[in-house]
Amino acid sequence: MMGLAAAFTPSNAAPQVLVIITGVAATATGAQTVTVGGRYGTGTAPANAAAVTGTRFGPAADAVVGPAAAAAAGVPFTVTDVLTLSPGVAYWFDLAVATGNASDAASVTSVKVVTVELP
Repeated sequence: MMGLAAAFTPSNAAPQVLVIITGVAATATGAQTVTVGGRYGTGTAPANAAAVTGTRFGPAADAVVGPAAAAAAGVPFTVTDVLTLSPGVAYWFDLAVATGNASDAASVTSVKVVTVELP
């Protein structure tokens, strides 16, 4: 987990919330694939490097991006979904990130998290 701890508490009855997370995924040493997936939950948000937790949002499976031409170049990504959440409940939003090579480290930069409660 990235440890973003982006928080949002919907207020409408049966709220629908648009969630968009964008960024650039890269690996530390080589042009490996990077798996990126959105997660959300309630309670304490996961810390950076914590085990994957929460409920997946976005595509049915986590997206595999890359490889980039070089490790430092990175690959842009977007994870988006419309979720029906419970009003008055605090939610956290985060990213689950992994590389295609267990000996390489994945990172995400230029992260933007947008949450919008739809009417």
